[in-house]
Amino acid sequence: MHMARFERLEWHAVSVADDAAGKVKTDQAAFDEAQTVFGELSEKLIAFGQSERPAAYLIKCLGIDPVRAGRRLAVLADEIGNLNEDREANYHAVARLLKFEQY
Repeated sequence: MHMARFERLEWHAVSVADDAAGKVKTDQAAFDEAQTVFGELSEKLIAFGQSERPAAYLIKCLGIDPVRAGRRLAVLADEIGNLNEDREANYHAVARLLKFEQY
């Protein structure tokens, strides 16, 4: 369920530069919402990884690194709405670090 929301916010948003003036405001709001959601999740992952050390250690044993995933997610949040070549690589890195899918 979280992966579906993750993909919906990132990949199904229309580029702001490509639309008429009436659509730009709506798309900008979607970008702003995605950046806010990704930024908050990033902060929570990093805080969890740094403050809940025993739990973070156990999760790392399962192959999930919350601090690295949070840092990648912060980068991805900054790239939303940009035509950055590394955006897809960061998207896949976050998915891989959180074990959403195997790469």
